[in-house]
Amino acid sequence: MAVFETQSLVAAAAALLLAYPVCKIVYNLYFHPLAKIPGPRAWAATRLPYCRALIQGTIVHDFEKLHQIYGPVVRTAPDEVTFAHGDAYNDIFRVRQGHKQFLKQPVWWARQKGQPDSILSAISPESHARIRKILAPGFTTRALRAQEPLVQKYVNLLIQRMHDKASEVEGGKRGAEFDIGPWFNFTTFDIFGELGFGESFDCLENSRYHPWIALLFNSVKAAAFISAAKFFPLVTFILMKCIPQSLKKVQQDHFQQIMDKVDRRLGWELDRPDFMSHVIKPDGTTKMPVGEVYATFMVMTTAGSETTATTLSGTMNHLVSQPESLAQLTRE
Repeated sequence: MAVFETQSLVAAAAALLLAYPVCKIVYNLYFHPLAKIPGPRAWAATRLPYCRALIQGTIVHDFEKLHQIYGPVVRTAPDEVTFAHGDAYNDIFRVRQGHKQFLKQPVWWARQKGQPDSILSAISPESHARIRKILAPGFTTRALRAQEPLVQKYVNLLIQRMHDKASEVEGGKRGAEFDIGPWFNFTTFDIFGELGFGESFDCLENSRYHPWIALLFNSVKAAAFISAAKFFPLVTFILMKCIPQSLKKVQQDHFQQIMDKVDRRLGWELDRPDFMSHVIKPDGTTKMPVGEVYATFMVMTTAGSETTATTLSGTMNHLVSQPESLAQLTRE
């Protein structure tokens, strides 16, 4: 009798486990508040197509194709909608009296457990505003214009490196073919190193990535996989338990290098203002917890470098493919 009851309980549990996702899919497709918004049914039914595209690195291109098919408003997940229209920007991001503010998606931006907040991971509008207010003086037009000689220094070094590459002999011919993308990254990371920490990463000087930057680029695919896993808490829990200690140490060492750069900069007195100078009080302490300084400047290093380099690479590609525009820009 006891065996029969156990078997019945197991069968009932199995039936519930099978029934739940089926019922959830039916709900998402027909009864969810977003059910009437256009979009592919597979994406509306479950988060799996979204996560697959995220891991494969095609999600931006997939969104573009979906908007071409379904229009400016597309349902790309059971609980997510994307907009491809300029008017949506103010509706989503503008703070209006009497309206709730859209908060950052914790799956994407929340800090890892035990880590300090950064300007990127601060979900609370109050916390984000506090950090932004401290950093803002370093990004005024006047402050950035004062940094022009430093920027020109590294642009000139980039041009010198380009001349060096063009003078190389390859296959018996003068002038080598090379990917200019990494060189833009060398330049922007070196510039931010000076602006943020008072010292360059020496990428242009050594014609290669600093180890910290190399690890950053090598971690992009892993970051996409972890972001996808966060949509499934059980998967995230198992994944975190399976990360080997050696990989955790690599992550700790990566963060430690930024901590060391911040600590060195906090101990210096520079003869020019930089981003960090707006964080330091007259008595040498910081205007926000030092943990937030570490985390924020780690984010800013990437946000202020890789994004600019990618834009420069895309701009160069378009200019090369449009000779008339390139000629006009050269004349100017």
